[in-house]
Amino acid sequence: MIRGSLVSVIYRQTLRLSCDSAKSSAALTLMSTDVDRIALTAQKAFDLWACPLEIAVAVFLMAREVGWACVAPTLLALGG
Repeated sequence: MIRGSLVSVIYRQTLRLSCDSAKSSAALTLMSTDVDRIALTAQKAFDLWACPLEIAVAVFLMAREVGWACVAPTLLALGG
């Protein structure tokens, strides 16, 4: 979704360029690479806050099932 919207915005901006500036702009050829890099960065930024939350929920659910025995696997996972 991010990739499609970024390509659309960049394409719209390139249509507004004059012919002289479009010919001298070699950066337009790197549009797909830049969009992929931005989309990957956005995904990693999402994972930055989502992964700790996911781990906390998993430890909570494991604690409900096995009780205090969840401490050892949690410590091993955090240490390794």
